[in-house]
Amino acid sequence: MESGSGLVSGFSESDYGHVSIHSMKISGSDYSDRMAFYQPDDNNLNDSTVVRVLLDNVVDPGDSLLIEMDFTSKLPKLVRRTGFIDNETTKQFYLVAQWFPKIGVLEAEGWNCHQFHANTEFFSDYGVYNVSMTVPRDFIVGASGLEVERNDQAETITYTYHAEDIHDFMWTAYPGFKVFNTQHKAVQIRMLYNEGQSQVDVDAQIQSLKYGLDYYQDRFGPYPYPNITFLNAPEGASAANGMEYPTIFTAGYLSFMPDGVLFKSEMVTIHEFGHQIFYGVIGSNEFQWSWMDEGFNQFGELGTEDFYYGGAVVLPDLKIKAADFNRFLYIMKPNNENILTYSFKQNANNYSINSYMRPAMLLKTMEQYLGEEKFYQGMRHYYQKWKFKHPRPDDF
Repeated sequence: MESGSGLVSGFSESDYGHVSIHSMKISGSDYSDRMAFYQPDDNNLNDSTVVRVLLDNVVDPGDSLLIEMDFTSKLPKLVRRTGFIDNETTKQFYLVAQWFPKIGVLEAEGWNCHQFHANTEFFSDYGVYNVSMTVPRDFIVGASGLEVERNDQAETITYTYHAEDIHDFMWTAYPGFKVFNTQHKAVQIRMLYNEGQSQVDVDAQIQSLKYGLDYYQDRFGPYPYPNITFLNAPEGASAANGMEYPTIFTAGYLSFMPDGVLFKSEMVTIHEFGHQIFYGVIGSNEFQWSWMDEGFNQFGELGTEDFYYGGAVVLPDLKIKAADFNRFLYIMKPNNENILTYSFKQNANNYSINSYMRPAMLLKTMEQYLGEEKFYQGMRHYYQKWKFKHPRPDDF
């Protein structure tokens, strides 16, 4: 996907996206001229992904600031689960992610606000979101949180969404979405899918989400939000699939996989839902320690698949289950890099092993050593202690 320079292969300069901050006010005072780019990770003066602003006065514990920013966000051509695509195959599909300036996370050690790196994800603090999106009338919208207001105009509709106790906000818009709504216990489920996906396959994907809800809540902790939305990107937009955001995720649908293979869409649906716990509720720093969300969630995904799809396999002719395949990938590619090494500093060849397979196998070993009762008692305690907080490796 990338050239040796770090550029995306096939991208022209106009295909890239950016967020540009035009002005900043803090508690009524204009700080626009004080914004300065800052490179805390590598001192690369060409990096312009972090802005630092020095305040006039100390902010004491318990005090608050009102920060107002005027900014423009340009979406990239669809790549790596964000952007837009508009061509003959896929007309005007938008996945709007990482689209606004984020305040760094203030921790006991100081500000945690890293530069953007290509092989890491993101870290931000919890808050309340009220977001209004104005789109052409024929577009179907999905977003983090719940729709609380809809305002019809002659050619557009403005949707307003509200969400609490989340640390990011993603939304999508596409005129070709079909909508399926259902309920599982106390959770409203909304699925956005496309022409060509049969009702049988829709039902199978919905069922896998219900399995995920039950398994994760039984073993880790309750899903605390009233709803969950997920979508399958349309044909030609597969780069949008397989990504998690609070109360919404992208899955994907593969119609060509043979029967008996769990890789169809159920695995991705379970995995991306699982991030609602390990990333959404337990807000570990996936930027620094990706294994604390990806690895924990990989363990939960494999457990869900084994519990509900015990006979399902990823390689039917060889009779290999998903968990065994995960172990095989880890054993096949051992590495000596410390799992505590910050994700963005790891060798790219080790990133997936250290983020997914290695920690999943570590947790499986702990489960077998301690026994299920003791192990999941500990996991539920971890959930209760660190929900809506930012645990570090030592906290686990």
